[in-house]
Amino acid sequence: MPNNLCRIAAILPQEMQYSGRLLEGAAAYVAEHRHLRLVDLPCSVDSPESGLFGSGPLPFDAALVLATTKAV
Repeated sequence: MPNNLCRIAAILPQEMQYSGRLLEGAAAYVAEHRHLRLVDLPCSVDSPESGLFGSGPLPFDAALVLATTKAV
C-alpha cells in the first residue's frame, strides 16, 4: 500500500434512493485512483451517527456525506 493512501468514507443513509448510485460512483472513481480507498459506513436517517464516532481516530481522511433531515 502506498504511503500517501487516502481513505474516503461514504456516509450515506440507506433509506435514501440516491445513496446506492452515489456509492457506485464513488467506487468507480476510487477504482481509477490507486491512492484512494473507499470506506463504506452506511447509516440510517433515524440514527445518523450509528457507531461512527467511537474513541480514537476516525477510520477515514475525508468523507462523502448525504445529509438529510428525518422528514424525507
